[in-house]
Amino acid sequence: MKKLFTIFTVLPVLLALLLVGCSLDAPDSSTDLVAPAGEQLFANYVAIGNSLTAGFMDSGLVINGQRNSYPSMIAGQIGAPEFTQPYITFPGVGSTTDAENHPYDISGVLYWNGVQPAVSEWTFGGDLMDILVAIRQPTPYHNLGVPGATLHDVMNALDATTSSPVGNSYFDFINRVSFFGNDDESYNTASMFGACIAKGPKLLTCWIGNNDILGSALAGTEHGSRIVGLIIIAKEA
Repeated sequence: MKKLFTIFTVLPVLLALLLVGCSLDAPDSSTDLVAPAGEQLFANYVAIGNSLTAGFMDSGLVINGQRNSYPSMIAGQIGAPEFTQPYITFPGVGSTTDAENHPYDISGVLYWNGVQPAVSEWTFGGDLMDILVAIRQPTPYHNLGVPGATLHDVMNALDATTSSPVGNSYFDFINRVSFFGNDDESYNTASMFGACIAKGPKLLTCWIGNNDILGSALAGTEHGSRIVGLIIIAKEA
């Protein structure tokens, strides 16, 4: 009983201190932000996220799936003057591995052979550049979605060696740290976030978090993110 009395005595004191610390004073930072409107809003649209953003289809990335990514559809609907993606021609870059029969090859996307899913074709690793048709684009892509990306990856992954989990090679040809470099390591300019800022979007969509949840569900852990959703941000003019 004495313990309960002590708790109920302390709570009003804490509440009073909190109320004293709060006031209706004007905030230090300005709130006079004016969002762009009309054509200006749609002048530069950028998307970040994971496979759902990238246009992942048939267990890989290939140009017909990328053209039907939801950011590409949004860009078409809003009349964005330009919307670039890391296009990959057929057979694409899939996620199937076969170390025994194709140790130096990269799988294409899957197709249904009448009995089961099968790899459409294999690309020799040395010929990968032939199908990465947008790899030399001198600026970051408008669609920066990376299949398998996690919340951690958005700010921190620069390539396959820094992705979480390690080994996500999609970062190598979407972030392109080997192409752009990483001038400011504290800012990670070659990360998905850094590339997005460098692109200077007026309109941004972000879909991220479901890989964190899926990974925990499959592994039986409690460390998955609870953040999944589509965020639309309009930048100040």
